[in-house]
Amino acid sequence: MIREHSVTLRPGFVAFDGVEITELSPLKLTAIYKSLGVEYPKFYKMDLLARLGFLAAEMLMKGGTRREEREVNGGDYNESDGGVILFGRSGSLWTDRNYTGTIRDISAYYPSPAAFVYTLSNIVTGEIAIRHRLHGESSSYILDCRDEELEEMMAAKALERGCGFVLAGWCDCEDADKYEVMMNLYK
Repeated sequence: MIREHSVTLRPGFVAFDGVEITELSPLKLTAIYKSLGVEYPKFYKMDLLARLGFLAAEMLMKGGTRREEREVNGGDYNESDGGVILFGRSGSLWTDRNYTGTIRDISAYYPSPAAFVYTLSNIVTGEIAIRHRLHGESSSYILDCRDEELEEMMAAKALERGCGFVLAGWCDCEDADKYEVMMNLYK
């Protein structure tokens, strides 16, 4: 098993294969999305956790952030046998709290279907699988802390079971100012 590429996203920090992308680091997620040249309008409807996972996966699947990086690094994995395995501590808690706000006050009761759909932490894996037409394993796990050994073991098992590649890693979002994604592409 080879770890082909890695992406890290934290507030004020974006890195590809361990190298900070200084022109993206100060940007908000929507600006990062636009800078990648992605055309996927559903991005704007996603919750923060799904946006984070989506951006990391997009960078991994394209093999970089700029055309010249993609030409050097390869990229453009469109195999339908890819898989997604993500781990996190908070799950969908941030979105759960936002959704609860739409139903808490009986006088202003308006359950938001757009927020409700993201009250499952595995929605981010689904968004990635839909975007890239991945038909392999798709799973999401809640852990107390990041466990690289478990991540690598789960990725290796998915590859053994027939996945051509696996996007795996830590994708956690406590709130808009406290999040961390460390996602890898394994082959």
